[in-house]
Amino acid sequence: MSADRHGVVLLAGPDAEGALVQAIDARDRQMIVVRRCADLAEVRAAGRAGVADLAVVDASDPDLDAAAIGDLHLSGMSVVLLAPPEESRRLLSLGADAVAQAASPDGVVESLIALVRDRGEAGPPAPAPASSPLERLPPEPGAEVPPPAPSRGRVIAVWGTSGSPGRTTVAVNVAAALACRRTDTLLIDADTAAPSLAHLLGLPVDAPGIGVLARQTSRGRLDPRDIGRIGVGVAPGLSVVTGLSAPQRWRELGPVSATEVLRSARRSADAVVVDVAASGLDPVEATLRHQGSRDEVVAAVLREADTVLAVARGDAVGLSRLAQSLEWWRDLRAAADLRIVVNRVSRASAGLRPVNAIAAALSDLVPGGSASLVPEDEHVASALLGARPVVAWAPGSPAGAALAELAGLLMGEAPEPHGRHGRTEAAPRRRRRRRRRGHVGD
Repeated sequence: MSADRHGVVLLAGPDAEGALVQAIDARDRQMIVVRRCADLAEVRAAGRAGVADLAVVDASDPDLDAAAIGDLHLSGMSVVLLAPPEESRRLLSLGADAVAQAASPDGVVESLIALVRDRGEAGPPAPAPASSPLERLPPEPGAEVPPPAPSRGRVIAVWGTSGSPGRTTVAVNVAAALACRRTDTLLIDADTAAPSLAHLLGLPVDAPGIGVLARQTSRGRLDPRDIGRIGVGVAPGLSVVTGLSAPQRWRELGPVSATEVLRSARRSADAVVVDVAASGLDPVEATLRHQGSRDEVVAAVLREADTVLAVARGDAVGLSRLAQSLEWWRDLRAAADLRIVVNRVSRASAGLRPVNAIAAALSDLVPGGSASLVPEDEHVASALLGARPVVAWAPGSPAGAALAELAGLLMGEAPEPHGRHGRTEAAPRRRRRRRRRGHVGD
C-alpha cells in the first residue's frame, strides 16, 4: 500500500458492511477497503500480511479482547471498533484507537481520517505496554471523573525458586493463618506452570476460577463483585480462586489480565495471597510482552504485590537456586518488600546446626536482611493427605507454628523469641568466647 493511500480491512455485520465500503472507498485518494473479513482471525491474518494499516471491526465479535487488539497494533494497524456510544469507554480501555457507530458511515470515515492524520504526525502505533490500559484512558469530555476506588487489601505474592521448594504449601498456610486472625483473606492460584491449590485443598479442578476472571478482564468487565462470585469459601474468612485446570492453558492468563485481577482482588479482601510460579530467568523480547509469557505473568504479579515471599529449600541446591532467583528479582526492580522463606530445614540437609548454617549462607545473599525458617515436618504430609493446611491440622507442630508465626510477622505482630520457631537473621551473630575458668593459684 502506498504511503499516501491506506488499506482498510473491514469486519462488520451484513446490514452495515455495504454502506461502510461505499463511504470508505469514496475517499479513494486516501484509503480503500482491501478485504472484507468473515471473522477476527482473518483480520489478524491481513494485519500480519501487511496488506492494510487500518482495521474497522464490529465490537460484538466474540473473539475480540485486549490481546486481539494488541496483536493488530503489533502488526502496525490502527483499530476502529463499531459499537454504540455507551460502549466507548469500555472499548477504549481495551486498547481501541477509536469507537464509532456502524449506522454512521461518515463518522467511521472521519475516525479513520483522524487516525491517518495522527499516524502521519506520530508514526505507527506502538504495542500496548504490559501495564493496565485503564491507566491510559482519558476522561470523556464534560464527564465527572470519579475518585479512585480505595485500595482495601494488601497483596502478598508467594514466589520462589524452581525445584518444588513448597511455594503452594507456604501460600495455603499463610492464607489460612491470616484468616484465623480474623483477616478477610483471598487466596489466588496464579501459577501457570503447576497450578495445584485445588488439589491441595480438595477442590474441583475442572473449574479454573483464574481463567474465568482473566477472560472477563480482557473484555473490560471485571469488578470486585466478580471476585466474590468466583471465589470458593473453604473456611471462615478464607476464599480461594482456583488455578488453571491444566498448565497447557497458561496463555489464558496474561500479564495485563493478572494485574487487573489483583487490583480488583485488593478491593474485595483485606489480604490477597497469590501463589505464583517460579520465574524461568530468561529475558523476554519486548515485542512479545503484550502477548504474555510465564515470566511476564510472574513479573506482573510481583510488581503489583506489596510483599513478596521468596521460598527456597533449606539445602545447598535450594540456596544456590535462590541466589539465581534473587538476581532476576533485582533486575525486575519491583517496589515490594522481599522476605526470604527457607522451607524444609533439617539437620540432614543443612548440618548439625541448620539455623546457623543457613544464616551464614543468607548473609551473602541478603546482607542485613532476615528470613523465616520452616522446619522439615511430617505433619505437612499428613495435612496434605487430609486436604487441610498444617496450621489447622497440627497448629502446634514445628512447621505449623513457624508458618503461623510468619503470618503474624506479615500482619506486623511482634516476633517470637529468637529461634523458637525457626526465625533467623541473615547475618549470623558472633559467637561469644568462652571464658576461661579460673583455677586456684592463677
